[in-house]
Amino acid sequence: MSKRLIIAEKPSLGRAIANALNVKKFTGEKSNGYYENENYIITWCFGHLFKLKDIGDYDGLNNISWEDIYLPFLPNPFELKYNPGRNEEEGEGIKKQIEIIKELVAKDDINEIVHCGDADREGQVIVNEILEYIGNNKKVTRLWLPEQTEDTIQKQIMNCKENSTYEDLYNEGLTRIYMDWFLGINLTIFLSVKAKTKLNVGRVIIPIIKYIYDREQAIKNFKVEKYFQLESKTEKKI
Repeated sequence: MSKRLIIAEKPSLGRAIANALNVKKFTGEKSNGYYENENYIITWCFGHLFKLKDIGDYDGLNNISWEDIYLPFLPNPFELKYNPGRNEEEGEGIKKQIEIIKELVAKDDINEIVHCGDADREGQVIVNEILEYIGNNKKVTRLWLPEQTEDTIQKQIMNCKENSTYEDLYNEGLTRIYMDWFLGINLTIFLSVKAKTKLNVGRVIIPIIKYIYDREQAIKNFKVEKYFQLESKTEKKI
């Protein structure tokens, strides 16, 4: 009997889907693994299972100083590597889950992959990445959950669209990731070399630093000024 493999963005979403669809049998250890019944197998990512390679991971740039790198550097194509996680244990868990997903996708009784990343561009990227990494060629549909209630899950699982419907959303997510890398890496190297000290540059860090700078300048340049308060008397207190 054929089954649908649902890949959720994270374990908590996987458990919510399993509860809504009454998929109770669990295989695995702790958060690594999957749920299964006669109709579904439900597994999950841990958010981003991959990250873009650093500039030093590309051939010819692993043992070169920043002063000798020709800028701008733009990988063609961008390449992925395992997300190392916050520590070694988390990194090993990510690798294990990737292998679990790979084995499940390859099962003969799986005839459809149901993409269930969060309902946004990042969720679209997260599950697409693992499917592209393992070279999936089976049918992929998209379970779009604007909310994760039991009623919504039960309704939406019967109305999945082709994953290709969300191709623009995927490209939007990739563009954000690629531009963050391109601008962050190239500007960090350029300014660090010019300043002869490490200066991190990025889409998020620059506005934050600018806000802190503006606030510091406002405090330094503060001048006491006289001001007046207006008061008036009325017949009734207000």
